[in-house]
Amino acid sequence: NENEGIKWLQFEIFAPFPELIHGVFLRSGGVSKPPYASLNLTEDFGDHPNDVKENLERIKSILGLEHTFHLQQIHGNDVVVYHEKDKHSRPKADASLTNHTKIGLMIQHADCQAAIFYDPVNKVIANAHAGWKGSAKNIFASTLSEMRKNYGTLPKDVRVAISPSLGPNHAEFINYEKELPEEFWKFQTKDKLFDFWRISEWQLTHAGVNENHIQISKICTYANSGECFSYRREKLTGRHGTVVALKQ
Repeated sequence: NENEGIKWLQFEIFAPFPELIHGVFLRSGGVSKPPYASLNLTEDFGDHPNDVKENLERIKSILGLEHTFHLQQIHGNDVVVYHEKDKHSRPKADASLTNHTKIGLMIQHADCQAAIFYDPVNKVIANAHAGWKGSAKNIFASTLSEMRKNYGTLPKDVRVAISPSLGPNHAEFINYEKELPEEFWKFQTKDKLFDFWRISEWQLTHAGVNENHIQISKICTYANSGECFSYRREKLTGRHGTVVALKQ
């Protein structure tokens, strides 16, 4: 999709659910200056707060949202449940979930995966941030567990879509034997290169999600400099926003 220079992705897997609002916003159409150009959606890495605020206002307008809920992402597997009292907080966690409407759960990312979860039976949404550390701690299983504990979600009902992220030709881990769980080693595609798209799919299906209910964008952030921020490629750079909300 494109509107006034802002580009965002939507997933076919969510097309049957008109009550769901979502988007993965790419890097164009914002006001941030280099090296954050241009639709950077976090001020955590040095961008001017006013530019980030304007960028956030633009995506909220596109999605028709009054508010987006952000986390202090710490590359762990902590999951928080959003309630109205939390509207202006920013907890340290890497996934959030809710059944509230008109609240955009946002993950900010560059190379890491943002994963949108939707339980259409109980009308529950979640958004999770998975870098390699979060994958190693299985943030996706933690997210599904919290959805079940708080709202009765069954993994077999959940649809999951994963944003652009570091692809298998660029996810190099020189010290993988120290950094990655041994169960990940079978997903090595070439010497010290790993396919985290397949790792995520494996983790989700192992946790009970139907493989037909998973959509992975398979767009590599490192390889797509025109559309994507990439920490590995640029180091100091902006962050995408992946947002999901329920309509009123």
